[in-house]
Amino acid sequence: GGSDMVKKALLVGNFPAAVDACFQQGLLADALLLAGCGGAELWEQTRVRFFERETKARPYLNIVAAITTGKLDQLVAESDLEEWKQTLAIISTYAKSEEFTTLCEQLGCRLQDENGDLKNAALCYLCAINVPKTVSIWIKELRETCKQIAGTSSMALHALIEKVTVFTQEDMNYLVSQ
Repeated sequence: GGSDMVKKALLVGNFPAAVDACFQQGLLADALLLAGCGGAELWEQTRVRFFERETKARPYLNIVAAITTGKLDQLVAESDLEEWKQTLAIISTYAKSEEFTTLCEQLGCRLQDENGDLKNAALCYLCAINVPKTVSIWIKELRETCKQIAGTSSMALHALIEKVTVFTQEDMNYLVSQ
């Protein structure tokens, strides 16, 4: 049977054949364990094969694959924008500090360009500490507010100035602390 194939491959140290036999029988955990014994290249091939096979049935494995391979940029690029909060949470939890701002910016750009979702894009830009893009969106929001009420609202303008002041002050504090 199938376990005989695995056993025969193991007896002669043929880990790739043992892994193949495990995949043929649907013994994916066994395949991954054996791949770990067969060196880095076999481990990588087996891991990729596992994710390709299982992600269709278990979509959460896309997240696991992105985390384990360090390809969060690919996750951000391919994520469902309806689930942008989930994507931002994944970035916040798993991104390396040096890639965090870039990934937040990437998500913000997708929200802005693909969905026209300025409010949530601004939040992503805020996380990315991108002052120009964040403030630009806030100014657009102010203009929209002014159009709706047929004039400049001093309260809306005050709110914009307040947000920009707080944000740029935090940005300066961040830059000074680096």
